[in-house]
Amino acid sequence: MNRLGITYFLVWGTLVFLLLVPVCVLNICVDPYNVFSGEKRFKGDLYHHAPEFTRRSKAERLRRGGWDVLLFGTSRTEVGFNTLSDSWDDQTVFNAGLNGTNLYEIRYIFDHALAHNRPQLVVLNLSLITFSTNRTTEGDFGESRLNPNLDYVTYYLKNLFSYQNAEVSLDRFLDDIGPRQYAQMPDTRGTKPLLDPGETRDRFDRNFRRPHFVHPALYNGFNFGVDRLDVVRHIAETCRRENIRLEILFPPVHALQLEVIQLMGVWPEFERMKTEVVHVADRANLTPSEAPAIAVWDFTGYSGLQAEPVPPENEPETRMQWYFESSHFKPELGDRVIARILGKDPTSSFGIQLTEHNLASHLAHIQSQRYEYISQFPADISWVERVYEESTPERLRQLKEWAQQQTREGKPGRHI
Repeated sequence: MNRLGITYFLVWGTLVFLLLVPVCVLNICVDPYNVFSGEKRFKGDLYHHAPEFTRRSKAERLRRGGWDVLLFGTSRTEVGFNTLSDSWDDQTVFNAGLNGTNLYEIRYIFDHALAHNRPQLVVLNLSLITFSTNRTTEGDFGESRLNPNLDYVTYYLKNLFSYQNAEVSLDRFLDDIGPRQYAQMPDTRGTKPLLDPGETRDRFDRNFRRPHFVHPALYNGFNFGVDRLDVVRHIAETCRRENIRLEILFPPVHALQLEVIQLMGVWPEFERMKTEVVHVADRANLTPSEAPAIAVWDFTGYSGLQAEPVPPENEPETRMQWYFESSHFKPELGDRVIARILGKDPTSSFGIQLTEHNLASHLAHIQSQRYEYISQFPADISWVERVYEESTPERLRQLKEWAQQQTREGKPGRHI
């Protein structure tokens, strides 16, 4: 190679070195996804940049171990349960809830968590949408340790040298020590904090229109995946075998969210879910274990806290005490759920533990509660029904497009 060629390579090599080294140093020092350290090095902004709620970051924190209690479920879990609540006493709790997840992904993160932790308690939140065959993995699943086919060489190289990571690292760095005046985020151990800006009725309305009345990953074209019950069975049997206390619960969505389920014609599947899960838990409890029997709790209903009145249209700034919108409850309500299942409030009537003996009567009782709710809040019922009708064209359009896409890809109902 002549002198000109050597000079050319030296110049380019120096440039690449000068570009990559700062990127590498920044990504290692800030480490926004906890890939190189289990500790949260920069608090960052509370609502501006939050990489710690990605699948990549949660998988890394679970890999470090040391958690006494693990919470699994959808964004309702991620938002609604405070890992720093007094109800947990001195236990270290991690919220492994994932936005837009399904039961197969919950199995991946459950198995990953138990490979690195020996928890005393597992809390599994189940929603009807996690049983949908239409639901796929979302977010950065493929780039996280939850992906069973992850290429670890590429994984570490990307987390070291990618400019995308560097951009997140720089934002986190500036949020933490720069001039930006944002609310700083403490280590919430996986619980995602949400702002409540008011406008509650508008957020209810938007939640109905998009996504719950139209999106195929929710109730539109819903198909109950019987194979999803195998995941619940796997979690139940694993906890029995490993002597881990397991509490399964159906979270306290607002009563109007139940009306969405009714209008979308999937109420029979909603009841089927509860019935099948009770059967799975009862069968798993036949396995000898040092752990307490698996308990299944139902916090859905049309009365009490779940029937909190929605602010009227002329009060846009009024906030609800227990709900952000119909699907997501506030951590204050989540604290009541935790206190109930842990026996902290034995006099509470909030939620009911389901068994083979009381299941049928309980499901019938919810239906009777519904008639009382309809008579008490007729304007809200009419509002939801009107939104349902107005959403019909978009609902049909999205379902048609989704079916065509699945046919083209040759994988209708795929789950991963």
